[in-house]
Amino acid sequence: MAENYSTKSCQCDEEILAAWRKELCELWKIQVPSKQEATEGEYVRTVLHEMLQAWVKESGDPDGVVVKWLKEGIPLRIELDIQTSGFFPRVG
Repeated sequence: MAENYSTKSCQCDEEILAAWRKELCELWKIQVPSKQEATEGEYVRTVLHEMLQAWVKESGDPDGVVVKWLKEGIPLRIELDIQTSGFFPRVG
């Protein structure tokens, strides 16, 4: 997949992806998030914020607002402003 990224022949092997997610979740001691099912016309999320939250926690990164924003502020409407953590000054 990496060799063919951004080409028409790029395809994701779902079995490899599932195995990779399982390994990471075991490492981070969380359950593998289930895929979100949607009825017709609804958006199906592709960002598994549970995994991102575990990654932030495991890394010791003090900035967790991006994961919260990904969970609550996206995908399509982006109705929430992303909060700052005070690491960098605000810009206009």
